[in-house]
Amino acid sequence: MNIPITKPYFDEREEIAVSDVIKSGWVAQGPKTEEFESKLSEYTSSKFAVAVSSGTTALFLSLIALEIENGDEVILPSYSFIATANVVVQAGAVPVFVDIDAKTYNID
Repeated sequence: MNIPITKPYFDEREEIAVSDVIKSGWVAQGPKTEEFESKLSEYTSSKFAVAVSSGTTALFLSLIALEIENGDEVILPSYSFIATANVVVQAGAVPVFVDIDAKTYNID
């Protein structure tokens, strides 16, 4: 049994945008990825932005960028996707689960 957390909604613009990317032959990299990285870098006022294959990969690279090391403790919400804890373990750190606020699902 699946418990839906959110329901995705895509309108016609997203459908066209995805179709355009598929038709271009540049699905994993290419002009749209470069455009996204450039706009994200500009939006966040950062020197670089790198698109990755998944949220899991992004979380792992964030831990590496923060220089999380073996034995470091990383606080995680107790209500989360398993990848949140997996990347902490993969980085050699120790996940520490804490309670969440029932209304916001954020760490309490």
